[in-house]
Amino acid sequence: MKQLSFLRATDYLSMPWRNGDGVTKEICRSIDPTGSDFAWRFSSAEVGKAGPFSSFTGYQRIISVLKGKGIQLHIPDQPSVSLRPLETFAFSGDLAVDCALLDGPVIDLNLIYRPDRYSAHFQWITEQAHKQSIFHSAPILLLFNAGNEIQIEMDGQLIEKLGDFDTLWLKNPQQELVELTLPHLACCAVVALWPKNP
Repeated sequence: MKQLSFLRATDYLSMPWRNGDGVTKEICRSIDPTGSDFAWRFSSAEVGKAGPFSSFTGYQRIISVLKGKGIQLHIPDQPSVSLRPLETFAFSGDLAVDCALLDGPVIDLNLIYRPDRYSAHFQWITEQAHKQSIFHSAPILLLFNAGNEIQIEMDGQLIEKLGDFDTLWLKNPQQELVELTLPHLACCAVVALWPKNP
């Protein structure tokens, strides 16, 4: 049976970074049944200065810039990567990654997950000229609103509105096909997660 949760930006849990250099606003997470920290976590953070990212050994990370000019990531033995707003980049949490600001503070959006337990997909849907429908059967689907308040339809029915930085969390364990319709000019991140077989 499908279960919908509407997560409000004002209710996100603030917590310090593992390295103590900043604060993360946790949007939602799944508890790892093995008893470790979490199996996956979706969060946002304000980055006000250059410095190293926290280590997340054993995790995969996908990062995107929400607000600000952008960031540059310095990764050992790889070319540096510049991220502008709504661009994404995936990297291993095992790596010692340093972050530089391109021109002032930014707000980022992060998915961190255990790749041995989950596969994931992260995409942006931005400023389409007309309504756009997303058809999905992922057991875990997150829809993050990065723009003005929007009204979403699910399977042709209006559901609650999402304000700026609010998130819809759909749990769909039977993996039924679901249609989510976004209004024109919506700006949303769509994150899907699939648990892997033990």
